[in-house]
Amino acid sequence: MGSDAAPLVTKLSWDSDFFKKKIGQLSFPASKPSDPPPALTDFDIIQCKVSSEDSDKINLLNTLNFKFVEGEMDLSLELNLNTLQTQLFPSTERDVDALKSIAQEALLLSRYRSPWYEPSARSALYKTWVEKAHYAQHDDLCLVERRQDSVVGFITLKVLGPKARIGLIAVKPEHQGMGVGRRLLQQAISYSIQNECNELNVATQLSNTVAINAYLKQGFLPEKISYWFYK
Repeated sequence: MGSDAAPLVTKLSWDSDFFKKKIGQLSFPASKPSDPPPALTDFDIIQCKVSSEDSDKINLLNTLNFKFVEGEMDLSLELNLNTLQTQLFPSTERDVDALKSIAQEALLLSRYRSPWYEPSARSALYKTWVEKAHYAQHDDLCLVERRQDSVVGFITLKVLGPKARIGLIAVKPEHQGMGVGRRLLQQAISYSIQNECNELNVATQLSNTVAINAYLKQGFLPEKISYWFYK
């Protein structure tokens, strides 16, 4: 094959600016890759996400000394517009500090991990994410669950045409296993139906078996598994 079959590395500007590192995304052509990607040494981190079933690309990444970081499962829930809906509790301005605190405490399973990313950088990412979701600057909104007027969990959502997607979901450690996550998912389902979505999607780490089991109990079905590699 000629050079048009070579993988490409594209700089991720937002990620690079946020993490203060030069971060690239390795992508492959539609045809089977053969030529090595250019300029792998020009980046601090190069990431690549491939299907778990694509052995050719996985073998190439291993040859190029990429390291396996994390598996990711995509799940989807077909929505029934006649489903009994639950009340929505959008986050308020006074919740922002609590949201950021929960993000720091609860969102520990992540592909943003050592030795590529410091724990403080991972925490900063998720705190920024949930804050932007509250202000509808990243996801569309942030929904919360409360206990005695204190926020104990949140979920962020974005509507993309006929589908909605969960961004983050987190529950304070001391309130995990008490049904908070289930009620957050029920809010997410209701919000999606109110916005005339016919499907709710989410992706989570394969190592997060608690979250995967929670989604399955709510009727989500696995769609695909991908692997993240870094160099």
